Parts: sequence; structure tokens; C-alpha cells
Amino acid sequence: MDATIARETMGDACDGTQIFRPGSEANGTTQGFSSSMEKYDWPKPGERGCLTALPYDGEQPIVPSAGEAWIVTTDLAKGARIHEQGHRVAVYSDNLKSFSHSHLRGYSRDTASSLAAILVDAGCVLMPEYLSEKQMEAWQSVCSELERIGIPAVLEQYDYSNERQFSRLLERATGRLPVPRSLPAAVCVAERLSREPEPIDWLITGILARGQPGYIAGPEKCLKTSIAADLAASLSTGSRFLGTFDVTTRSNVLFLSGESGGHTLDDLFRRIFEARDVKPQPGSLRVISETVRFSNASNLEWLGNQLDEFDTDVLFIDPVYLSLSGDGAENMMTQGERLGNLNSVCRSHGATMLLVHHTKSIDPKGGGMHRPAMLSDLAWAGHKEFARQWFLVNRRRPYDLSGEHHFWLTIGGSAGQSGLHGVDISEGLLSEGRHWQTNVSNPSEVKRADRELSAEKKAGRKIEVTDRACQKLLGKLSATEPKTKNEIGVRSECQARALQSLIDDGKARETSTIRAGRERDAYLLNADHDQAASIPCNSGPQTGSAAITATS
Repeated sequence: MDATIARETMGDACDGTQIFRPGSEANGTTQGFSSSMEKYDWPKPGERGCLTALPYDGEQPIVPSAGEAWIVTTDLAKGARIHEQGHRVAVYSDNLKSFSHSHLRGYSRDTASSLAAILVDAGCVLMPEYLSEKQMEAWQSVCSELERIGIPAVLEQYDYSNERQFSRLLERATGRLPVPRSLPAAVCVAERLSREPEPIDWLITGILARGQPGYIAGPEKCLKTSIAADLAASLSTGSRFLGTFDVTTRSNVLFLSGESGGHTLDDLFRRIFEARDVKPQPGSLRVISETVRFSNASNLEWLGNQLDEFDTDVLFIDPVYLSLSGDGAENMMTQGERLGNLNSVCRSHGATMLLVHHTKSIDPKGGGMHRPAMLSDLAWAGHKEFARQWFLVNRRRPYDLSGEHHFWLTIGGSAGQSGLHGVDISEGLLSEGRHWQTNVSNPSEVKRADRELSAEKKAGRKIEVTDRACQKLLGKLSATEPKTKNEIGVRSECQARALQSLIDDGKARETSTIRAGRERDAYLLNADHDQAASIPCNSGPQTGSAAITATS
């Protein structure tokens, strides 16, 4: 075949030879084209010809490797356009314009063998020019033959006239290709350690690293969504997380929340931004307040498109149980695959994934219901193994319906971050107007405050018990008949303290009486005890010689 025929076969833009050159087989032979690509020799029947041209980078060929997706077209000019769009592309020299139907199997086998010699372990999308029904049948046979010999392949036929549409469809075709992942190569540890270590790319200094899947987790009704929203607001504005932790740089955030609903989220973000005295920048924080279940390829593709469209840096998914299938949730292998697929989409689109998840019911025997949460508390299989960083919350005090919340916050991650903090969040009550106020303290401050609170509560309970004892004693004392401690039932320390309080408050007075021929201490109500009874007892601690002791 002369140069003119070769040019017609390869297309009308043979200047594309600046990009493409003939590929060679594993044994180094090159059949089909001369180095100038002006000579074309069809292999003899039964021989496998290397009829595929590869792109070159200078003098170095760009060779297919395992795990890559290559596009195979039949025109040099079209191949050059695809190459300029950043795709791996090879040009096959024959588009099967003429063949005998009886020789279809032979043509298909030879074409598949020729492509396989170049592709090796890469997959391919066959994209010949517009074909007749007869030619389409031939290329479908080539696709089947490639799959038979172990080369992942799909056949697509697109109109090249609309470049924008072609680019979009090309992306979709590449995504359909079942290309196996390339196998990892061994790396020399000594070589790696000889390099300068790469600094950790912190989203929040010391607690949240870029690119690592993370969790915001805790028991039910522990403000997980609210704390996640505080984190999202901080990242999107560059303000401090919980008013304490420094954000390194502002990020674009996509917040998927299928539990709270749009109105609740709007109110929550409004309160958070008002507390920070900042306004969200347009486009920096976006919310999708509907449940999306990532159990199929189309929804994962949708997620990737959303991440690209909004140039997302951080993705929140709230909650996990509404976003992943529950089938096999107890199986670590199944869950690991689902979480891995979800994270792969995020990483491939440059987003850090943060999941809002539940913990198991905390066992009171394992340190108490109000202990700090641990990674092992995460519910269902696979999550604690998959987590690379985490924010775990649990109440350190029971909630008293006051709008005041007190938590332990456990921070950890594989980048070395760790810490335990007390977090107090004041939301207020709906009837009084809700707000968002946060305070973060260290464990020693939390324990000191808890001890003080415990002492206050203990003193308060002591006063309440003493007051009740005072009321009982008032019912037994008389203004005219002296009574001994035994007669009015003063037998415990609390009752003795109550009697002393009545005397100190002027509601009762000490006297004496004769019992069994002996003088004994006794007590009378003051004449104005009815008026005094409306005044609370002074039931604080009694000291000194005037303090009454209990008798048996």
C-alpha cells in the first residue's frame, strides 16, 4: 500500500504523526507502518500485525499500563483531539471498511490480537468513526474477542461534530469501563526515609487533616448534627470551630443531611453564624436536605458530579445509616467495600469525607454512661476500622431539659491528633429564644467544675432534707407542753441539725422537764411559731457548743 492509501486509511490529517508513531510488539517488531507512517504493509493471513499507533512525548512512547483506560479510534486527527483533552488514546490503522462476512471471525480475531499486543493489561473504549450496520457488527465482534482474551473493553459510537457533547460522553464511556485497578509496586523504605517528610495538610490545626475520612459520632440526641454544622460553618468561613480551634484556610463545603430537614438546618446555621458574627460567603456552604442512598453506581456518579460542580473541599454525610444499605451492615468486609467506594469518589474529586454516625448504647459498667466516648463505640461493622480521624461526643451529665448541654469531646486520628475536651453548649429554650454559645475546657477544668457542682448539689440536697425534717418537728412540738428529743423523734444527725435550725431561727426554744423523777432537756414552740413557720429554716451547718446532738 502506497503513502496515499495509507493517508486515506489513517485519516485526512497525517500531520498528526507529530503525536502518534507506530507501536511495537513485546518482541520489538513493528508491522504495518514505517517509522514515517507513510508505508503500510498488511500482515499475511494468520499473522498478527501491529497496526496500532501510540502517542509520543518527545522521543518517548506513552505505553499503556495496567489499570489505565485507553481509547482506540481509527483517525489520526480525531485521536489528536482526544489526546489534547488529556485522555490516553491509540489509533488503529484499519477501520474494517471492507471485509467478507465469512471472514468476520478472522478479522475480529486479528484486530483484537493487534490491539492486545499494545494494550497488554490496560482496558479500552473502542470508538471508531461513524459506522455502517455492517461495520458496527465487525467492531462488536472485536470487542467481544478482546473481552474473551482478558482485555476489558466497551464499544461506543459517537458523533464527533459536537465537541462539547463528545467530551461529556467520552467521560461517561471511560467511567463505564471495567478496568481493574493497577497492582501496587514495592517501595524502598530507606529511599522514602531519605526524603523530607511532607507536612500534614491541616484543615483545622492539629485536629482535622485533609483527605482522610472522618467521623462525627455519638449516641442519639447528642447534638451530632449541630456539632457537624458548627464544623461546616467554621470550615466555610475560616472561623474557629466551637469558638476554639483554628481553621487554617476557608473551604467549600457540601452538607448532605437527610434527617433534620431544611427549616431546622436553616435555623441551626443562622444561630451559629450569628454567634460567630460572620456571614456565609456565597457558594462556600451548600446544603442538600434530602436523603441520598449511595448503594449504586449512578448515585455515586451523581455525587461526583455534585462535588465537581461546587468545587467541594469537604463533604458531610448526615447520617450514615440513611445513606448506606443496611444489608450486611454486620459484615465488616461488606461495609468496608461500601465505605471504600464512597471515599474513592470523594478522593478522586478532591474532597475530604466526614460522616455523621451513631455509637452503640454505652455500657454503664464500662466507666459509666457519661464517660468519654471511644472509637470502639461506633455502631455496626467496619466503621471503627475505616475511620482515619474522629470527633466523638457523649454527655458528661444527664440532660435536664434546660437547653444547656455538657459533653465530652474525644478527638483522634491516624495523623497523630488526639485530645479530650469538655464542651458546653447553650442553646436556650424555644419559648425564650434559641441561640448558640459554646465553651471548650480541658479535662482538669471539667473535673474541678464537676466537683464544685457535685458539692453544691450535695449541699442543696442536705438543705432540702433538713427543711423536711424541720417541718416534721414543727408538727410534733407544742407551745405549752415541753417535749424531749425522744418524744419528738430526734434520733439522727439530720434531725438534730433540723432541731438546732428551729432554735436558731427562733421557732423553738430550749427548756427542761421532769421525766421518771429526773430533769431532762426539753423543747417548746415559741408563741409566734405559726408566723415563723412561713419562713424557711436556717438549715446551714451548725457549729459551736449550742449545736444539738442526736440521742438514741
